[in-house]
Amino acid sequence: MSKEFSEQTALILNANGIKTYIFEELRPVPELSYAVRKLKCIAGIMITASHNPPKYNGYKVYWEDGAQIVPPIDTEIINEVKNIKDYNEIKTINKQEAIEKGLYNTVLEEIDAPYMEELEKLSYNKEIIQKIAKDLKIVYTPLHGTGAKPTKRILNKLGFNNVYIVPEQEAPDGNFPTVDYPNPEDEKAFKLALELAKKVDADIITATDPDADRLGVYAKDSFSRRI
Repeated sequence: MSKEFSEQTALILNANGIKTYIFEELRPVPELSYAVRKLKCIAGIMITASHNPPKYNGYKVYWEDGAQIVPPIDTEIINEVKNIKDYNEIKTINKQEAIEKGLYNTVLEEIDAPYMEELEKLSYNKEIIQKIAKDLKIVYTPLHGTGAKPTKRILNKLGFNNVYIVPEQEAPDGNFPTVDYPNPEDEKAFKLALELAKKVDADIITATDPDADRLGVYAKDSFSRRI
């Protein structure tokens, strides 16, 4: 229910006169961090179970610098939460009214496109990439999370054409049906990716956790993991 939680979060902020931007589709934490700075926001909120089991779907807050909140901001926020003694104290607003007032706004490609440009600028050794990109085989799994679309897009933009997505784990699914613990730091999360890598003779396996701010990598030499 991340979509419902995110919409409710935005509308509560709107009811308090705070303008919000909400992604029309699932997007990863690093892109949220970028969007906060790009749109000159005071904060960003990610509704996510992250690398935890689905029952832990939660609320991560980022400040105007795009980084996660630190003291004393974290304490100030939770104190405001504790001050609510009755749910009736929480202001609400109709979504259509919020839209008409310019408080509820959606974004997607206007953030996706410049974000991809920034990622491309961060690429190291572009000369080497040009030499090997056509031959290198990459297996990638988003572990049922947000990483599939942006990862495929940036790899293609950089020239990596032999990218194989683990089909059972490509589509977003908040129940994480193929893994008990969707964390790329856990070797068990790579089971399906390793099977696909052996099938296609991949050189590299990469995996991101569901909100795509953790990365695990296997290398072909002995498929010994690099984190």
